[in-house]
Amino acid sequence: GYATGTVVMSRGTFAAASTGVVYNLQGRATHASTPELGINPGAAVAEIIRQFDALNVNEGNRLRLATLICCRVGEEAFGTSAGNAQVMYTLRSDTNDAMQGLMTQADAIVGRLASEHGLTLTKELRESFRATENSADMVAQMEPVFSSQMPTVVIDRPFRWSEDFAEYLCAFPGFFFGIGSGESQHELHHPDYDFPDGIIELAAHCFELIMNNIKL
Repeated sequence: GYATGTVVMSRGTFAAASTGVVYNLQGRATHASTPELGINPGAAVAEIIRQFDALNVNEGNRLRLATLICCRVGEEAFGTSAGNAQVMYTLRSDTNDAMQGLMTQADAIVGRLASEHGLTLTKELRESFRATENSADMVAQMEPVFSSQMPTVVIDRPFRWSEDFAEYLCAFPGFFFGIGSGESQHELHHPDYDFPDGIIELAAHCFELIMNNIKL
């Protein structure tokens, strides 16, 4: 989405925090002719999906997304009323604090519904990424250096995807930046994605500029 060779920077969050979460709901299976004698998690799952939709915010500088990934209730056994379910979401937000708040809200919804429906709840986290939060001071140092030699833009909103470079930034001051690969370039993981080799030399030059100009 950015012209080839454009340096893309952010004075705050560059890429969002995200985590996969798996909610396991255990009820009690029973014969399909007497569902009232069991505990079917289907109604709770339907309510989880409805209430998670209300968590989504994507306006101004606020990003909060709960994306349904997978949902399983029971099994293919037409004589049996379902006794278990699994609901998988990816939760995503623009800061680490906001991400924690989103997780707290999500857990509260599922916990309350599990209790109301008499279900046992367990939770698993998968592929967790913290927000890539840049040092504003370092970005301020390098923005004029980059812009003196190449097109440079500073974004106001973070990218929605996540980046494990965030772990470095939780321990050390630094910043993550991007290099435009073309306004019509396919996104990463698209089957037709083709890395533009021409930006490799520019990337190397950017690192040289950082080495020669950054003050820690």
